[in-house]
Amino acid sequence: MTNNQAKVHRCFIGIPLSRQLNKKLTGQCLSLSQDPLFHSFRWVPNQNLHLTLHFLGNLTALEIENLTAALKAQPLMNGPIVLSIDSLSAFPSHNSQKYFAANIKPDDQLSTLHSNLSQRLQNLGLPVETRAFRPHITLARAKRHSRGCKVPVIPFEATETAKHYTLFESVTHATAPAYYSLGHYD
Repeated sequence: MTNNQAKVHRCFIGIPLSRQLNKKLTGQCLSLSQDPLFHSFRWVPNQNLHLTLHFLGNLTALEIENLTAALKAQPLMNGPIVLSIDSLSAFPSHNSQKYFAANIKPDDQLSTLHSNLSQRLQNLGLPVETRAFRPHITLARAKRHSRGCKVPVIPFEATETAKHYTLFESVTHATAPAYYSLGHYD
């Protein structure tokens, strides 16, 4: 196989959720899915719920190996990070409702982790998103034909303590993608 034909892996870095938070969010999603206002959304399978720190796109095995070594070499987290959800709403905005998400309150430690990861990725020559980091957990995606519906902001409070972040590979299947952990880091 030449370099142009090398197998690639669709990857992202994120924070997995605890079983407790996953269960709480999944219960809320199940309840909302019964509401006609939310029939135009495809719900994310509960095992795929996470907070994305960086979407990396397609990486080669060598890029994954280099990234893994760099993430292991020096911890980027300065202790556990408290993630506080304050509401559920359309994302990225009320006027552009492509997703329905759990909104994470801004946090200095989370922002620092995101920035440190950005620097590490840039040092490795890997892609870094240029848009502002707005921490959230995607719960559902609007179906293409129904992006005009308006969903309300729903009060929802939950707190999670993140002790590590994960490099994930996303593998497409017929019904939904599956996310596989390639390693946990602190």
